[in-house]
Amino acid sequence: ASIVPQSLYDAATQYLNAQSWTEAIAVLSHLQSAFPESEFKHLSNEKLVFAYSENQEWVPAAEKLIEISAATQDPVLASEALYQAADYYQQAGFSFESTELLARFVNAYPQRFELAIEAHSRIIDYYRSNDMGEKTREWRKALVAYEKSRPSRQTDRSRYLAASAAFELAGDNLALFEQSKLTLPLKASLKRKKQLLNKTVKSYEDLADYEVAEFISASTFQIGRVYLTLAKDLMRSERPKTLNELELEQYDILLEEQAYPFEEQGLEILELNVAKVPDGQFDSWIEQTYELLANVNPTAYERKPKGIGYAESIY
Repeated sequence: ASIVPQSLYDAATQYLNAQSWTEAIAVLSHLQSAFPESEFKHLSNEKLVFAYSENQEWVPAAEKLIEISAATQDPVLASEALYQAADYYQQAGFSFESTELLARFVNAYPQRFELAIEAHSRIIDYYRSNDMGEKTREWRKALVAYEKSRPSRQTDRSRYLAASAAFELAGDNLALFEQSKLTLPLKASLKRKKQLLNKTVKSYEDLADYEVAEFISASTFQIGRVYLTLAKDLMRSERPKTLNELELEQYDILLEEQAYPFEEQGLEILELNVAKVPDGQFDSWIEQTYELLANVNPTAYERKPKGIGYAESIY
């Protein structure tokens, strides 16, 4: 009879109202398979997804959303269905499938800025948690480029996520700098080390554009540490084996003269973090700044906590 599709649809609605999820799913599934051309097939999609989710059947819910996304001509509905499907796969423990859908979302719907930013971040989290370094770097670069190319759409959240990704990318440059050794001939290895220093410093300085206080403090700390590291590496660099005692002493003096400006520059940069404290700014990176300065100059920077005694110990 012609009234069967609507009757099934109405019956499913009653089951949903009664929170009888399994029965609702059965009726809606039968409706869609038995009457694929009926207008009620389309109308029942949302109800079927809802019933699956309420019954915590995340995978069927995700699969139905993917079907909806592929069938609709509405880009908003299509994008939201795809993103929601990724959420349901994640809840089902299908992290890989969720990540694949998020990547598809990013490529298909770049205009959905806020969702795309979150999708980038979630993809990065997946690859990072699975120790897939190259993929993690690839998506961090993608996030930074995507956010930067849309200045009019930027939000506090997007700036934070992009700054976080850019900070980690700068850490890759820092690692290369730290791994570079000062060997003989010193002139050649020092030139290479300085090039890596400049690249590292530039990547941290660029973080100021995001105007995120946490990463400004972090970048200031890392830049200061880079200069101190170069000064220390110069003093620990390989010595020529042909020098006698006097020549070695003179060589050390020359190294100190080269290292001193880098140490001074590093200390001046770290002082920028210290200067924030009187204005009420303090975070873990400023704390690390104090610790690093205390190692270089304990007399000036060592911070000793003060304890408050009990009243009975005073009187």
